[in-house]
Amino acid sequence: MSWQKDYQYGTLLLLPPPQVMQIVNSLRQQYDPQSHKICVAHITLTQPLIKEISTDELNLIEKIISQFSQFEIQYGPISNLSQTCIIFQIAPKKVILTLREKLHQTGFFNLNLPFTEGFIPHMTVSEMGIANNDSVIRKLNQKFPVSTYHQEAVTLMKPNHQFVFKTVRNFNLKR
Repeated sequence: MSWQKDYQYGTLLLLPPPQVMQIVNSLRQQYDPQSHKICVAHITLTQPLIKEISTDELNLIEKIISQFSQFEIQYGPISNLSQTCIIFQIAPKKVILTLREKLHQTGFFNLNLPFTEGFIPHMTVSEMGIANNDSVIRKLNQKFPVSTYHQEAVTLMKPNHQFVFKTVRNFNLKR
């Protein structure tokens, strides 16, 4: 698939803590098993890298990320991002978008892809479209109320030879 070529060098993600990861992964497994197999629950932070990243480039990424303080992320309610995409809404958007912009300014990321401009931070449940979408969303919002967690790091993930994203490195946000 062509999109896989775009992601061959990896991307930066915000991973939720284990207890949130477990909830969202179980929903992804139920409602979008194909995407669930490719990558764990996450909030996309950047567009994909344009090349294999060097040690100096990793150090610059680390320096940028370390200038941003850890923060609380609110996830939920669950809603539609499009007719086929069900998501956990994410707040605060401003800190995520500011960090994204600073990282994109390095020139290490492919900014020619869709959703570079106008990106909305979110955590995907399903990209496949579900029958009775509105009913499913209502049921999920009753079961999973809006909640928060503490974001401590940014994770570089890269696909392996089976195109399953694996953690390469974590970059700590400032305490």
